[in-house]
Amino acid sequence: MSARVELPRGRVLVVGLGVAGEAAARHLHRRGCTVTIVEDVPTAPGRARFAEIEAPGMTLVEQPDESTVARLVHACDLVVPSPGVLPTHPALLLARAEQIPVWSEFELATRWSSIPVVAVTGTNGKTTVTTLVERMLRAGGLRTVAAGNTDLPLIDAIDDLALDVVVVEASSFRLAFS
Repeated sequence: MSARVELPRGRVLVVGLGVAGEAAARHLHRRGCTVTIVEDVPTAPGRARFAEIEAPGMTLVEQPDESTVARLVHACDLVVPSPGVLPTHPALLLARAEQIPVWSEFELATRWSSIPVVAVTGTNGKTTVTTLVERMLRAGGLRTVAAGNTDLPLIDAIDDLALDVVVVEASSFRLAFS
């Protein structure tokens, strides 16, 4: 049911090693991309996530200085910021100035999958509405899952080709680069 659109194989810079950043890096690497992840504030959980996915063609750069960020951006074909990375991050500013595409995990997922996505956004109540919509769709007989600002990144949810629809909690951070 899902018609996936593949990205050109290339060099991708993932900014941030949170749950969504790790998922994006893992999926990009699996699709043949060379992936560099930059993490400004390294943590033990982030290092553990990287250790689980580390493979040839995947690099983690912790606390890069401005010249390292500039070198990494100039060497990439795509920049993927994790949700919560500010639009003023040096990698994002430089990528936009150099006209290097900046895509969110949300953007990657919707480019790779034709599974319909119901996106829930707003100021308050997103989690409640996401849960409610997912349960309503399930009660209506659809195979569905809630993703996004949950333990399940959208990019992981779209791998389940048996799904009829994905309900995603789409915060402004998640949509900023979509």
